[in-house]
Amino acid sequence: MSSLPKYPLGKQIRELHCACLERSVWEREEYESAMQLVRMLAKDELVAILEKCVDILISSSAKCLRTALEKLERYVHLLNNLEEASGDQEKSISSLEDLQKKTDLYHLQKTLLEMKESRRVKKLTTFEMLRFEIVDFIDGLVRNYLAPAEMQTLHEVMYFSAANTLREHLNATPRAALHTALNNPYFYLKDDALKCGAESISGAAPDICIAYKLHLECGRLINLVDWLEAFSTVVTAAGNT
Repeated sequence: MSSLPKYPLGKQIRELHCACLERSVWEREEYESAMQLVRMLAKDELVAILEKCVDILISSSAKCLRTALEKLERYVHLLNNLEEASGDQEKSISSLEDLQKKTDLYHLQKTLLEMKESRRVKKLTTFEMLRFEIVDFIDGLVRNYLAPAEMQTLHEVMYFSAANTLREHLNATPRAALHTALNNPYFYLKDDALKCGAESISGAAPDICIAYKLHLECGRLINLVDWLEAFSTVVTAAGNT
């Protein structure tokens, strides 16, 4: 894609990788522009791109790409041995002599409409049909192998789709993160049983969270007996319910 004019999908492979991670790359306008450019490539340019793809896939150890490699090699072979059929030229009804003979207005208009239709419905050459087939094959590879991370199983382990979620879990201030985790465990665990007000203590919270929150209710000096009795009261009440 870096050889295409104006680099619709970027110059570097990392730019395409980031685009694939964000969302389905085939839904982007830049991807459609790239496909349109590929559909207009000359034979030599298309062969050069396919040969680069073949070289990359040959060096890959992925067995799932062997079928794609064989098909790309076949396309390169077909393009290199392509001979445009030089069929007989169809007689055009748009010759000057024919038009001069159509003195009647009705027949003249009919002839002009037939000329317009014949220009619009242009027969594709062998190369053009093969080029469309190659573009469709590449599009299929993109949809199969460049799916966004959110479509992969257990993608949550490796990827975050929201920057705010990443900041919550990887906070740069450990003291504030520890205080939040101990004072409000629901913030990280997302368990409805842990929901409680700022002044109340949930008996379903982990023991260390209960002890920490009881410690916050004390002043600078703390009575260990009172602290442990309060802890025992909260835990016992939670066990009875």
